[in-house]
Amino acid sequence: MVDGGGGSRILHQLKHAGFDWMDMASIPNLPPEKLALLHEMYRSIHEVHREYDLYVYVCNMENASNNTTLRLNWNVTFGLGDDAPWFVSEVPTLMISTAYPYHLFDAPMIKTYINAYAGTPDVREAIMEKLMGRSPFTGKSPIDPFCGREDTKW
Repeated sequence: MVDGGGGSRILHQLKHAGFDWMDMASIPNLPPEKLALLHEMYRSIHEVHREYDLYVYVCNMENASNNTTLRLNWNVTFGLGDDAPWFVSEVPTLMISTAYPYHLFDAPMIKTYINAYAGTPDVREAIMEKLMGRSPFTGKSPIDPFCGREDTKW
């Protein structure tokens, strides 16, 4: 999870709504990012299916006035982008961006993407209402959510 604060709150709201999630950073002996990477890299898709029925990426990275862009950087161990979401064709995967609307540029493989534009409590609650089916998605994007690229559309 890439987080500036709001992401962990969304995870807790997901748990309250009945979703299970595991904080890989809580397992000792390796830095959290290395442990999570190794765990994901060497598991079979059968294990992934047994443990998860949905992957959710929560990105709460706010752009600053001195940045011209904000990019997702997939960690690499062997130069392959090892923690990139390689399983998206096998397990339903969702990305929620709460602060920066252009992350789809770096994650075109993720086919379900929510631009929330803010990580405030009322927006987080609206995200949960939509995800749980209690209200429909009716917004219209004020920006090009496909980042001007064809590969983010399919």
